[in-house]
Amino acid sequence: MENLENLYCKLFIGTDIDRESLVQLISKISSGVIIKYMISTRASEIEVRKNPGFDSENRLDKIDGFLYFRYYCDIEPKNENDKMDYVTSIGVLLRGLWDLNIRAVAACDFEELLPNSGGYKY
Repeated sequence: MENLENLYCKLFIGTDIDRESLVQLISKISSGVIIKYMISTRASEIEVRKNPGFDSENRLDKIDGFLYFRYYCDIEPKNENDKMDYVTSIGVLLRGLWDLNIRAVAACDFEELLPNSGGYKY
């Protein structure tokens, strides 16, 4: 588990729904409790933020367009002793978003442990 030293994950989300609706959606997918723009789950704390780098044109780029998505989430574990549970919970969130046709890309040190290496599901 050498890739699980730094557990911070930044999850870029490409959707045009409003921030409050996205928080509700993430809460539902992750079975979390909402505290303003943060979702507290069994495994993690997820804060939904507006991306100051949002760009409606550049977000369409196939290679690094995710950097320009409208939102991103800062995700951190609640308990660093349950590393695989934390990683699995991020995978569940990714798949839940993808199943709703919402583009999401994880940027973290353990991407290879996530579904589709944390990338797009086409």
